[in-house]
Amino acid sequence: MRSIVRFALLSLFIFGCLPSRMVMQGGVEMSVDEAAQAQFDDARRKEEARAYEEAASRYEELAYRYPKAMLAPEALYRAGRSWEAVGQKMRARAAYERLLQMAPKSRYAMEAEERLAGLGDPGLDRAIAAYEELPEGRRYAEARRLAEEAEGAGSGTAALHWRKEAARVARTSAEREAALDELRSLVERLSPMEVEPLLRSEPRDSIAAPLLAYRMAMVHYERRDWKQLETALGRFVREHSGHPLALEAQDLLEKIARRGEVDPRAVGVVLPLSGPYEAYGQQLLRGLQFALEGSEIRLVVRDAQGDPLEAEAQVERLLYEDRVMAVVGGVIHDEAQAVAAKADELGIPAISFSPTLTWLETSEWIFRAMLTNEAVAQALAEHVVVERGLSRVAILHPEIPYGVEMRDLFEAAVLERGGMVTKVETYPHDATSFAEPIKKLVGRFNVEEHPEYYQRLGEIRAQNLDARRRRNAIERMRQSLSPLIDFDVIFLPDQWRTVSLVAPALAFEDVITNWCDEWEIRKARKTTGHDVKPVMLLGANLWNHPELPIRGGKYLNCSIFMDGFFAGSDRPETVEFVRAFAARHGRAPGMLEAYAAEAGAALRQVFEQEAPQSRRALRDALSTFEGEGPMGPMWVNEKGDLQHPLYQLTIDEGAIREGEPGQREEEGDEPTP
Repeated sequence: MRSIVRFALLSLFIFGCLPSRMVMQGGVEMSVDEAAQAQFDDARRKEEARAYEEAASRYEELAYRYPKAMLAPEALYRAGRSWEAVGQKMRARAAYERLLQMAPKSRYAMEAEERLAGLGDPGLDRAIAAYEELPEGRRYAEARRLAEEAEGAGSGTAALHWRKEAARVARTSAEREAALDELRSLVERLSPMEVEPLLRSEPRDSIAAPLLAYRMAMVHYERRDWKQLETALGRFVREHSGHPLALEAQDLLEKIARRGEVDPRAVGVVLPLSGPYEAYGQQLLRGLQFALEGSEIRLVVRDAQGDPLEAEAQVERLLYEDRVMAVVGGVIHDEAQAVAAKADELGIPAISFSPTLTWLETSEWIFRAMLTNEAVAQALAEHVVVERGLSRVAILHPEIPYGVEMRDLFEAAVLERGGMVTKVETYPHDATSFAEPIKKLVGRFNVEEHPEYYQRLGEIRAQNLDARRRRNAIERMRQSLSPLIDFDVIFLPDQWRTVSLVAPALAFEDVITNWCDEWEIRKARKTTGHDVKPVMLLGANLWNHPELPIRGGKYLNCSIFMDGFFAGSDRPETVEFVRAFAARHGRAPGMLEAYAAEAGAALRQVFEQEAPQSRRALRDALSTFEGEGPMGPMWVNEKGDLQHPLYQLTIDEGAIREGEPGQREEEGDEPTP
C-alpha cells in the first residue's frame, strides 16, 4: 500500500496558521498584513510568469498562514483562477469554496460563485437516482466512470461518493482492491482545503473516514503544527485501531514524542563517505573535525553514499536516534537537496555545502557554507565599478549554463552599481578558436560598421589605382583599422584552460589586457601604430589553478579574479589556519576543507557563546551569526549563506598572488617594434 506519509512530505503546504498579529519572516518581525503582502507579491510574480501551479500553491499557503490578512480572499480567488489555468478543476473548486466560507461578503465572493458555476455541476443527486436504476452487474463500472467524471468536473464530494460506491459494489476481491486503491489515491491528492469539509461531513463508520482522518493529520504535519498533529494521530489510533494506517500513525506519534528530545552538544554529519564522491566527503569531514577539535561538540557521522534516499534516511536517524541539534552535510546537488528537504520537514538546522542549493529561498532552517556564483559576481562588480570606477564592461562567455548564469549575475550586479554592459559575445563551450567572437567584440567582424571605413575607402578610390592594387590597398586598410573598444573591462567566466587560450587571442586583435604593464602598453602602441586602449581582464573562481599563469603567459598579467579561499593569502587568520592544518595533515588545506572548517568554526562559536538548548534556538543564533573564521570575519546573510570577504587574486609574472596587480618597471629606451 502506498503510504500517505510519503505524499505528505511532498506537499506544498508547509506552514500552519499563526495566531499572532506579528510574525517572523526571514528573521524580521513584521505584521501579518506585511508578511502576507510579501508572499502575495511572490505569488503574483509566479502567476505573471505563467507558473500557475507554483502561484496557486503560494496563494493557498498565504490563506492558510494568514487567514485574517486583508489579502487572503483575493489570494484564494487567484489560486482558483491559477488552478483553472492548468486544468485542475477540483483544486480550483476547493479554493473558491474556501473563499466563500472564509469571506462570503468580500468583493471576490460573487466572482468566485460565478467561477464555480462555470466549472459545472456533476449533479450528484440526479446521478444517484439514475445509477440506482441500473442492474447490479453494471454498477461497478458505472461508479468508476462517474468518479472520474466528478474528478474532472472538480467535485471532490461527488468523486469521494462514487469511489466509495465502487468499493461497495465490487463483486470480486480484485475489483474491491482496485476500487480501494483508487479511493486511497483520491484522498492522497486532496489539498488541505478539500479534506477539511469532506472530513466534517463524512460518517464515522464510512470506509473513507479513516483515510480522510489520516490525511487531515498529515495536513497538520505539513503545517508543522505538532500539537494538532499529536491530537489528530492520537484520535486516529483510538478510533481506527484496526486500520492498516494505525501502525504508521502510532510510529509517527512515537517519533513526535522523540523529536523534542535533544543532545545539546550533538551535531550530525551526512556526507558521501563512500562511493564516487567519497573524496569530497572525506575532505569536508576533515575540515569539520579540524575546526571542532577540542570543543564540546560531538560529531555523529553518517555515510550518505552519494544517494539522496540514503541521505534522507540518515537525517531521520540522526534526529530520532541520536537526538542531534543540527545536521551538516550535502555537497552533491541531489544529495544536498535531499538533506535540506528532510531537515526542513523535521525542523532541524542544516548547513549545506552545495553551491546550487535551492532550499535557502523557502526555508528558515537551511544554511549554506560554500562559495556561490552570486557572491563572486557581486564581489567582482563591487571591485571594478565602485572601487575602481570602471563603469563600462564587456562580457565574453561560453554557451553553457554556467556561462549564462555568470553573465546574468554579473550584469545585474554591474547595473545595480550604476555601471553598464556595452558588449556581450559568446562562443561554443568546446571552442579552440576565438577569432570570430573577439572580432565581434571589438568591431572588426563587420568592418563596414567601423566609423573610419568609408572615409578611408574613399581615399583609396581617389588614388586612381588599378583593380589589383586597389584590392590590396583595401585589404591592408581593413586589417589596419583600430579596434573599437567601448569598455574598460572584459569579464571572462570560464575555466582556466580556456582562459589561457582566450587571452592571447585578445592580444592578436590588439586588445591589451596586461593593463598595469606600461612597458608592454608602449610596445603595443609602437607595434600596432594605434593608440591602443588597455582593458582589465576579469575572471571568476574557476581561474584559480597554478597552471593558468604558465599557460596564459604575459597576456594574463594584471588580470583580476575572485575566489573563496587562497592558501597563499597573507590574511593573519588564513596564515594561522594553513599553518595549523599543514602541521596536522602534512599539506595545505584545500577549498572544501577550508569551507568545512569555516562551518565548524561558526558552529563552535555559536555553541560556546549562546549555549542553545533547542534546535529553534540554534537556528535563531545561526540566522544572526557574526564571528571570526579561517578566512577572516564571517557572517550569515539574509539568505542563510555563511559568508566572508572573498580573496582578490591577480596574476603577476607567472604566479597567482593576492592583492592589487603590480606594475613592471623597465629602464632604458622605449621599446622598439
